[in-house]
Amino acid sequence: MRWSGRFACGRLFYPNMNALAQGIRYALRNLWKTPGFTAIAMLAPALGVGANSAIFTVVNAVATAPPALRSPDRIAKSTRSASRPSP
Repeated sequence: MRWSGRFACGRLFYPNMNALAQGIRYALRNLWKTPGFTAIAMLAPALGVGANSAIFTVVNAVATAPPALRSPDRIAKSTRSASRPSP
């Protein structure tokens, strides 16, 4: 295989890494120019992840906690079977 300025991984070819680095530099430069947008773009996912984590923690604690019973060894199950209808 001849070197063509691309990185090969099996049959897939990735573009030149210089283009990737140039794109990252361009993105960082634009984010630096707009600090308000950058702050919102960073805070929105952070708040979403934090809220999701908090809600999951509460639901997990409530849903999977064993019931608080004074004496769990005295629990009994009572059922009522259907009786035959009277004639």
